Amino acid sequence: MLSLTLQPAENNATNRDTYIADGVLYNNNYGSDLALTIGTQNIGKDEQTLFRAILRFDLTSLITATIIDATLTLTAAGGNVSFETFSIHRLTQPSWTEFGATYGVYDFGRPWSTPGGDFDWVPAQSLFLSSIQNLVFDQMKPLVVDAITNRGGILDVLIKGSADDGLQRLDCYSSGSGNPAFRPTLVVHYTHPVWCVDVADKAIWSVAVQDEGC
Repeated sequence: MLSLTLQPAENNATNRDTYIADGVLYNNNYGSDLALTIGTQNIGKDEQTLFRAILRFDLTSLITATIIDATLTLTAAGGNVSFETFSIHRLTQPSWTEFGATYGVYDFGRPWSTPGGDFDWVPAQSLFLSSIQNLVFDQMKPLVVDAITNRGGILDVLIKGSADDGLQRLDCYSSGSGNPAFRPTLVVHYTHPVWCVDVADKAIWSVAVQDEGC
């Protein structure tokens, strides 16, 4: 079994991350922030503000691979969490940019179909947190397989909280963190087929890389 580890990086055209916020922060871009804020927080006087993170990972090197499993980990940096469910969804707008996306637009002057991001409403996975802790989405295989099969190897995801109000906010380190160990990390375990040829029988077949061989 082989393993691929991917992390967003600042000023990277492929692997990227940012977050978006509504309310008084509707038009703000946070591509350079050191943390990704997810959930709900009061901004200003009793102003309930929603925060959502969006991330991209380039899986094109796995186009011919067989995916075993995949896990996305976001390392907690702070916040205020006592009872909240955080869910991950496939982002359906592939043209978003790290330094152009806001709650209203996916890039400069280009609005989302629905403010707050275009995504599949059925979550790929949901995690209940009763305290500040890492987000570990360990059921990423369907999203990874879908990206490889149907999206040209590009995986775009959105992470959101379930509450529309209250103070349930989780801050996670972003690609801007000075410590690479804290940055969002997608680990994919996979195999690659090995093609075998029997010249005498004119037969061709494949085996997984961990098999003993032809």
